[in-house]
Amino acid sequence: MQLHKSLLPLFPSVSTGLAVPRLRFGLIGIVLLAALSAAAQEPPQAPPTSAREVLAAYDLGPAQFSQFVDGRPLTPDEEPVLAKILLRFSRLGLANIHRWRKSPVDWKAIAAATHQEQGKLFAIRGRARLVNEHKLPPALAEQMEFARYYSVQIALDDAAQQALVYTRVVPKAWIIGQPIDEPAVADGLLLKLGEPTEGGQPLVFGTGRVGWLPKSSPLAGAGFDVSLFDAVRETNGKGLVAADREPFYQLLVAISRLEPTGPGPASAPLDVAALVQKPAEHHGELFSVRGTARRIVKVMISEAGASERLGLDHYYEIDLFVPLSEATLRFDGPKQAEKSGESPVFENTYPVTLIARQLPPGLAAGENLHEQIAADAVFFKLWTYESVYMARFSQNQPAPLFIAQRPRLIPTDAPSGVLGTAITALLVGVLAATFAAWWWYHRGDRFRRTPFPSARFPTPDH
Repeated sequence: MQLHKSLLPLFPSVSTGLAVPRLRFGLIGIVLLAALSAAAQEPPQAPPTSAREVLAAYDLGPAQFSQFVDGRPLTPDEEPVLAKILLRFSRLGLANIHRWRKSPVDWKAIAAATHQEQGKLFAIRGRARLVNEHKLPPALAEQMEFARYYSVQIALDDAAQQALVYTRVVPKAWIIGQPIDEPAVADGLLLKLGEPTEGGQPLVFGTGRVGWLPKSSPLAGAGFDVSLFDAVRETNGKGLVAADREPFYQLLVAISRLEPTGPGPASAPLDVAALVQKPAEHHGELFSVRGTARRIVKVMISEAGASERLGLDHYYEIDLFVPLSEATLRFDGPKQAEKSGESPVFENTYPVTLIARQLPPGLAAGENLHEQIAADAVFFKLWTYESVYMARFSQNQPAPLFIAQRPRLIPTDAPSGVLGTAITALLVGVLAATFAAWWWYHRGDRFRRTPFPSARFPTPDH
């Protein structure tokens, strides 16, 4: 009924300069409303049920998969199909990949039935032994819009079977063309059985990326693919962008798998200057973060499938001011410094952003807070947002962004007894006026964000 009420008044206002009977407008309205009603009654399109179904929409159907022939290396006939699969793999969607992949797997049974299993997704876990780089022919590279890809030889966990995984993304820390021995993970689309070798006949897969879980990393022990930071290093100095989304969410998940007490002694003292000046050297490091929380916002995760895939539906964004001790941070912006010789300077405190999965008892979301908190947190990246103070110098505000499971609320010790009461009464009036002036300058001007920037991601492309 709402649709009818909003549409009908529009028709009499139409002016064409011609004497058209009112009946004509009525018929037009009836036809349009009937069409809209029919469209509204059409059943919603059923979601895809397999990777093959999604890829078929990109001209990767049975005829293309039949190009892959068991028992031989990748051929010039197969390479264009492989390149197209690597190009379109992301279109499967992370939620679908999580839903469709098979795990655990009887690899021996899969190798004996590749024709029935071809085009299905499998969780690949093992040790990477060798990475090779391959270049597409120039004409094919221009068509696919990427020039190179990689093959990774993986010895599968708990199986004699080998895997040969083709991908566009491998960890940047891995050495190309030389033997390695690194824990590797991937979600692969089965293509065929490869050429027999001394190590057996490998299963051949295509995937979007091969990940890395080094034993030396506590985060990797919690299931976090540390090679995800390869993309984050390229986004330092920017807001949260699409490339940050999956590392951000995966780190939130991994944080919850660490010990409940947090990293503890492994946390390093916070050095804000080092994170601002050389953030790429510190991604994934654990820091002891302590400061004054000024604002806490509950952010709902709207990405489809995030709750099922990651077990996440929200997080908390905390605006935190940490002490600089004796340090002073000065940002020399080229434009403003040349004109006036002035640059933004920070003394005493500096703004950082703390992302938390949970809040402790006694701490709640709100504005204009003054809560002392501490957390053992992982440095994610140096992000930027707009602030009134930095805008004066034509710059954005850079701020280290940390992720923690749950901060700790630090109780403030209040004076007790007659002396404490007297001191409190004497100082309340003075401190109230002083703090109000200080807060107005620091929060309302120097550090205030414009309304729209927040630790949230742009809408995903589909």
